[in-house]
Amino acid sequence: MRFRRSQQGKKPALQRAGIVLLGLGLLLLGGFTGLLLALPTDALTNRLIQEVETRTRTEIDISGGMQLALPLALRGAESVVQPRTMTQFPPVQIDRFQVRPLWTSLLTFNPGLTAEAQLMNGSMSAAYRADGSLSLQADNLLLDLPIEQGFNLQLKGRLLQGRLNTVVPLGRETASRLTLTLDRVRLLGLTGQENGLRLGTIRLELNGEGNSFRVAELRAVEGDFTVTGAGRVLLGNSPASSRLNLRLTIRPEASADPTLADLLRMTGRESSAGAYQLRLGGSLARPELN
Repeated sequence: MRFRRSQQGKKPALQRAGIVLLGLGLLLLGGFTGLLLALPTDALTNRLIQEVETRTRTEIDISGGMQLALPLALRGAESVVQPRTMTQFPPVQIDRFQVRPLWTSLLTFNPGLTAEAQLMNGSMSAAYRADGSLSLQADNLLLDLPIEQGFNLQLKGRLLQGRLNTVVPLGRETASRLTLTLDRVRLLGLTGQENGLRLGTIRLELNGEGNSFRVAELRAVEGDFTVTGAGRVLLGNSPASSRLNLRLTIRPEASADPTLADLLRMTGRESSAGAYQLRLGGSLARPELN
């Protein structure tokens, strides 16, 4: 009988504790909601845009506006991002995006933000911390990019997967890693190539220290040419000041245009199994193949 009375006495106590916790939760939620409604959204938006533009060297126009949402998120739509150092590329159109705190970091000395966006028929997400560390991933982005002004060359395809881990801005000892996987890549605009040059599936991996990047993997398969490569990329403040030093091994496939295959034989140094070696130098804005 004593045991039963003890259990019955505990139930009301647990119920009261539950009611108190529920009430406290609702009170905090109400206060948090009031705080959101009282925040100056326009000032917060402008400050956030200025910070992103400064750190990423871009210009941002958010025509669709931004709004605060629960739990502590900033949402926007119909935005345009233009890199200042890559004006030869068209602006990036962002359909919608959301920025929110990286909750697990708020109790540390290195707080951060996370962002998700829908763009180019795909998605992109990023995590950024106060110390400048940045991780970014992109999936299924539809690519339609000009190669160089004045030549009417277009690179089309799909970025199946992209991953970047780095620190911004780059320091002398900053360790970075970039991996890209592209599919159904074509180069359009070449004379006599109505359907374009098929580059197929491309896999690229770069490992960097500071602004110097080593090409750990460069491979293109299932296209008109099979390509492998290695070398280094030195990043500058713009594509024109970024330098390339790559060694390529290129083998024409049966689908390759005979004119292009003959040009490869004349300019490249034959290695083995019908492959030819070339050097890709120059800048990112104006590559030179020799």
